Amino acid sequence: MKLFIAFLQPWMKRTLLIWELWVPAKRKISIPFLFILVVASQVNAQEPSDALRYSWVVPNGTARQQAIGGAMGSLGGDISSAYVNPAGLGFYKTGDFVVTPGYNFSNNKSTFLNRTETEKKNSFNLGTSGVVLGAGGRRGSKVSSSAFVIAVNRSANLNNSILYRGQNTSTSYSQKFLEEIRNANEGDANNVAGNYPYGSSLAFNTYWIDTIGGGSNGNFEFQSRATPLLATGLLQENTLYTTGGITELAFGGGASFNDKIYVGGTLGIPFLRYDRLSTFTEVDATDNPMNQFNFATIEENLTTSGMVLI
Repeated sequence: MKLFIAFLQPWMKRTLLIWELWVPAKRKISIPFLFILVVASQVNAQEPSDALRYSWVVPNGTARQQAIGGAMGSLGGDISSAYVNPAGLGFYKTGDFVVTPGYNFSNNKSTFLNRTETEKKNSFNLGTSGVVLGAGGRRGSKVSSSAFVIAVNRSANLNNSILYRGQNTSTSYSQKFLEEIRNANEGDANNVAGNYPYGSSLAFNTYWIDTIGGGSNGNFEFQSRATPLLATGLLQENTLYTTGGITELAFGGGASFNDKIYVGGTLGIPFLRYDRLSTFTEVDATDNPMNQFNFATIEENLTTSGMVLI
């Protein structure tokens, strides 16, 4: 029987920042020709990629375990047994202190619109480490040896960095907001300004998208300020920066009876922490002050944390 307690707190925060050099007469502000609007919001959510991300772990452990490809099931006398087969802890007849440092090298190469970028994200990693309290059996006792272990292991390293950029003459990021409005058959500008706080409302309130002149409220059509510039191109860049990992704390014990029968058990507590910052920027390639769009930046912050008792 296993006692299973799960605690998960995923949350996402999106912030949209846009600068423009042109203001329509219907929305005048006191500072001419330049304004900055920031809209921030928070939403609790999960995404399908979570299942793949948190289930993909790499072989880890002490130097001995990694040297034999992680095949520790039938071996013992190693602190890694607490995570594989705790009965192997019964081989210990003395104490032990183990530290397994590591260093991860990560190199990413991405291509976007015939432009190639490389990005590096190296990080320190702690393999299976901890303390073993072992002892031999007393004379005349059927218990030949026993051990108690407190260990920690990084089973997944989620540190990474990805970058891609290029000049796009086909699509603008703002078109996804127009699709959201079109799919909802929305023609009311007031609804667009407030009913889509994690999408079109951000773009509309910061003039990334706007109404088409000649309409009336309830019967408006909408346009992007950026798409008219596709003829000369939009400079687009996306950076994805992630940190965190899955670290498991283990309390284990094992014993040997007459050096023939080995028993053991482990209580594991995995801790998950994942932070992701995604920043997408779209810029007018001409830098013409007469254009109705200068640049836009949208940031997405995702943090997932939790623990499980197994």
